[in-house]
Amino acid sequence: RQIQHNMRELEGSLNRIIALARLTGALLTPKFAAQALKDIASKQPEGNPVTLSLVIDTVANSFQLAPSDLKSRKRDKETALARQVAIYLIKQETNCSLTRIGQELGGRNHSTIIHAYEKVASGINTSPYLQRKIPEIQQSLHHKPKDANI
Repeated sequence: RQIQHNMRELEGSLNRIIALARLTGALLTPKFAAQALKDIASKQPEGNPVTLSLVIDTVANSFQLAPSDLKSRKRDKETALARQVAIYLIKQETNCSLTRIGQELGGRNHSTIIHAYEKVASGINTSPYLQRKIPEIQQSLHHKPKDANI
């Protein structure tokens, strides 16, 4: 698969390959990378684009929260983690600006968004939970039926 859109797409693909290699204990090879990205490459062109609201809804559902919880000022551990994961995935999967992401998620400023993104990005390297959770949510995002993108 050729990455053609932007650096976020490239970084997201690389993170997916690394996470899957760590989860499976597989050796990183070109063949493994192609296989890891195969389902994304085959599904993306025919599917709807991933939107900010789709990411928020999917992440909230994955964490068994309401989308309004991610947009709220709640700071409990579970809600904060879900919000940070949503920020990470919105930045990875969409072309939304940091300002827009912040506005949609409770009026947070761009430095808060950057901090949340970096926290999850580094957490993927150290947290088995995030290594499982992020690819699961990404798979859900790319396999949503067309009417789910409301």
